[in-house]
Amino acid sequence: DNAPPTDPEVQIVPDPAHTNDDLLAVITTPATDPDGDAITYLYTWYVDGVLHSTGTSDAVLATDTSKGQLWRVDVVATDGVWESATASDDIVISNTPPSIETVDIAPDSPSTDDALTCGYTGFYDLDDDPDNSRYA
Repeated sequence: DNAPPTDPEVQIVPDPAHTNDDLLAVITTPATDPDGDAITYLYTWYVDGVLHSTGTSDAVLATDTSKGQLWRVDVVATDGVWESATASDDIVISNTPPSIETVDIAPDSPSTDDALTCGYTGFYDLDDDPDNSRYA
C-alpha cells in the first residue's frame, strides 16, 4: 500500500510585500512520505480570489502584482499517487513609497538674509499614486 505524504506548511515572503517585490512561496514545514517516495510540490496562486493564469511555480513576479491585491498560494505535496491536504498562505500587496530624483535648494550660497526656496524633479510612484508632496 502507498500512503499519502504528510501536510506541508507554506509562507509567502517577503512579508510585508510591496508592488516592487516578487512573491515567493517558502515551504516552512516540508512534507514527508511514509513510504520514502520522492515528493513534489504543486503551487496554485490566486489574486483577489481568482486563479492566476501563470501561477504554477513557487514565485510570482512583482510585475504581476498591484497595491491592495490579496494574493493567496495553495500548495499540495504529492508522491505521484497521493496528495497531501492543501496548505495556504495569503498576503495583501502594500504601497511602495514614491521617489524623487533631485532636490534643489536656492540660492546655492545663501547669506543669513536670503530666503531659501526648495524644489524637486523626477517624482516617480510605482503605484501610480498622485504627487501629494509637501515641504516640511
